[in-house]
Amino acid sequence: MLSPAVWKFSVRALSGAGRWRLPAALAFDAAVVVWCWHAAYLFRMGWERWQPARPEYDDAVLAAVLVTELAFLRALGFYRMPWRFFGFRELTRLTGTFAVVGALLALVVMGLGLVGVARSVLILHPMFCVLALGVSRMALRLLWEESQRRAAAEVGARQAVVLCSDLGSGLAKALKPIQASKQWMLLGAFTPVATSRNTDAASGLKLLGALSDLQGHKVWERTDYVLLVRSGGPEDAALSEAAYKTGKTVIPVEANAGIETHAPSFAPH
Repeated sequence: MLSPAVWKFSVRALSGAGRWRLPAALAFDAAVVVWCWHAAYLFRMGWERWQPARPEYDDAVLAAVLVTELAFLRALGFYRMPWRFFGFRELTRLTGTFAVVGALLALVVMGLGLVGVARSVLILHPMFCVLALGVSRMALRLLWEESQRRAAAEVGARQAVVLCSDLGSGLAKALKPIQASKQWMLLGAFTPVATSRNTDAASGLKLLGALSDLQGHKVWERTDYVLLVRSGGPEDAALSEAAYKTGKTVIPVEANAGIETHAPSFAPH
């Protein structure tokens, strides 16, 4: 059984947006693309012939395919979003991208008269890439979600900061079961727009500032969790991005949900 510290480290690592993320993603995808090319040969030719069946210029073709596919993925924005947000929409875009790029590359290879490259490999390769890249991204998303769940299950005082768009009675209702629990200590709230009030009367939360004040605020030195209160409005996207950039364990809370919906999620484990 892994300790809560391991799960917290996993959350911080997967939530990070450091300079290492893009090179690591490119290196991983490059390895996947190369593996899928050889897997297509293996699937088509069998174990005995998958290497002898490759022409002498196959490595050059593979290098061109690799550079082209990674260039398209980066140009179309696949590396702007952390993989923990991967979903059906991104899988659809990934499928469409490899369908188009795979068809173009197949036309180029056949147009150049490179008959040594099996046509079935040109068909299977993009299919394998979609499956391998999609599964790897989904697996990382599941790992991140499981790490968040395990980290949030740690028994003890849970000091949290609230990110919300609407103050007042709606926020007070959403946070009532949390504030009623002795397991939680809410340190304050950040909102999209700065306000002159120090404390919100309805929710009793100390207002720490706007989202622009979030990075580098001293409250993060003693914060373990971020309660992300989502109202369904246009501000939710900015709130979510700010929450996950903190590197803390993020727990989403629906502002329009009743007390009964939240109570089991925040019960002591």
